Amino acid sequence: MLNLEKQYLFYRNYHKNPVNQLLHIYSIPLLVITISIWGSYSGSILDTEWFFLPSEFNITAILCCLYSIYYIILNPWLGLLMTLILWTIQVFSFLAYKAFPNIWILAVIIHIKSWVIQLLGHSIFEKNKPAFLTGFVQSFLMAPLFVLMEVCFAFGFFNGLKSRIEQKAN
Repeated sequence: MLNLEKQYLFYRNYHKNPVNQLLHIYSIPLLVITISIWGSYSGSILDTEWFFLPSEFNITAILCCLYSIYYIILNPWLGLLMTLILWTIQVFSFLAYKAFPNIWILAVIIHIKSWVIQLLGHSIFEKNKPAFLTGFVQSFLMAPLFVLMEVCFAFGFFNGLKSRIEQKAN
């Protein structure tokens, strides 16, 4: 679970089709955002008046901490980048929750549609089952990082990591 290349290759094994990858690049961030919005409804778990962000330390913040620690252990640079992304989502989700108290309804609709998009991607384009049916925890831990890595690789970042992964894949 703590080897980035192995975790990435496990997840990529279920996401080789370029169309399915694009569908995941679109839908996984939406899943992260909708879960973050729902977590805002949990209320503050800790007193955060001392904190400088316009947010609460809620369930989403706990998830951000856990995911951030895991990603930083896997790869410090990718982990820090993902930490920045996750905490940005957490803050804006909280602000959306405060501004639009019924945003959870929209989040439910988007969440369901995002799952449908992913499942159709596996069924139509990938022609295989989703990764979470084989490795539930691995899939939910790796999906957001996989998307970030695919986007970074597409723009020419982390080429050394990409080369190491490609060598291990062959």
